[in-house]
Amino acid sequence: EQPYDGVLTAAVGDIQAFWADAFPEAYGTEFEPLSGGICAAYPARQEPIPGCGTEQDSTYEDVADLGAFYCIAGDFMAYDDDSLMPSLVDELGKEAVAIVLAHEFGHAVQARAGEWEQPGVLKEQQADCFAGAWSAHVASGGSDLIVFDDTDVRSGLVAMINVRDPVDGEGLADPQAHGTGFDRVGAFQD
Repeated sequence: EQPYDGVLTAAVGDIQAFWADAFPEAYGTEFEPLSGGICAAYPARQEPIPGCGTEQDSTYEDVADLGAFYCIAGDFMAYDDDSLMPSLVDELGKEAVAIVLAHEFGHAVQARAGEWEQPGVLKEQQADCFAGAWSAHVASGGSDLIVFDDTDVRSGLVAMINVRDPVDGEGLADPQAHGTGFDRVGAFQD
């Protein structure tokens, strides 16, 4: 159990409801829920975490290396519930973790919309944009499950900026690139 579990549960419920409404309008078809679910990874976890594209289960270390991710092969999300999420809550507040999950959920939206096969940085920034759309929905009072004020939205932006790429060197050419801080904030605001 974590002190932010209630926020995560509310956020996941609202993110799913948001996309159940927004996806048909944007893409002309119904939104399908994640078939593989959402897994909180921590060292003492007894239940298996699906492998991403492999038959071998993922370990806590596999998830911790990425922090949080969506796996198209198993249609599931996983997040580090031992280090990443607690540190985000300590630094930025409970709502920041909701925005991280909204970003990862954005990848599930891409998979369902046929937009998965695009360069890494574009995929990440589109997921930022989708997280921003959901956050705007919450901040404008559109949710019955969760409430954001300006500070909460800024905290989510800071969480995304913490995972940014340098503008020099490999930077944006890296297949795992997420974009510069400016890129990520711009995509979220769009």
